[in-house]
Amino acid sequence: TIRMLKLHAMQRALVIATACYWMCTFANNQHNLEELAVNDLLLTPFVKALMMTTCTGTIALMTESTAMPFKRIWCVLEDYISLVKVKDKESAHYFDVATMIPEKSQAR
Repeated sequence: TIRMLKLHAMQRALVIATACYWMCTFANNQHNLEELAVNDLLLTPFVKALMMTTCTGTIALMTESTAMPFKRIWCVLEDYISLVKVKDKESAHYFDVATMIPEKSQAR
């Protein structure tokens, strides 16, 4: 994950020392998931964080071994929000995809 974020920062011409990345794991209290017991997923802290005007984009990380997206339900929700619901935001929202291809693993 760190290697992918460094690659992303380089591709977006961000200063690595000052670039900020927020991990979705921190949106939900991992020791008290009661706040997720809502009927509308758009009311969860996770989605609220993505919809904030200060959230300028999403990076969908792919697995290193297969370059496929993660299939965890929260990852699928993040992709949906980032591609569909962000159109309701007042600010721009980028959607980037990042993966690493291990050295010498590509077929020639």
